[in-house]
Amino acid sequence: MDATPALPTPLTRSGAPPGLGGFSFARSDGARYSGGIMERQDFERLVETQFKALPKRITEKLENVDFVLVDEASPRQRSSHGMRRGDELLGLYEGVPLNERLAGYFGVLPDKISLFQGPIERCSGTDEATIAKTVYDTLLHEIGHHFGFCEKDVRALERRRKRRKG
Repeated sequence: MDATPALPTPLTRSGAPPGLGGFSFARSDGARYSGGIMERQDFERLVETQFKALPKRITEKLENVDFVLVDEASPRQRSSHGMRRGDELLGLYEGVPLNERLAGYFGVLPDKISLFQGPIERCSGTDEATIAKTVYDTLLHEIGHHFGFCEKDVRALERRRKRRKG
């Protein structure tokens, strides 16, 4: 096993081949997460499948955002979100939410939605279907922040969605 940390694997809008919902993986050599349940390549495929399963009415409204797969959240990311020992950060939105962008918003780097493979797997166990559901739910949660929903509102939307599904 290679001890070199894996580089983030971004999903990008630009230059995406048709049929991927406007996003594709930008693969980097050595992007292999050796501490996980799933090999990185399998996890990438699972994330891609879950992204494609998101409602089109949501994905077509995404603007200037990259999706990145990362092994673990950094200490800075964890502390900036009040994470305590034992807490798991599954995903993270970093950027300017759509509802806060003013007329002069242009020429800026993309927002970033990170998915953290290690915490997602630890919270989901070894069942691939459970991992897939966690990825789907995490994507929706972080996209909610991209649209401008605060944590409280995103959680309320999640509860409403679960009640509808029964």
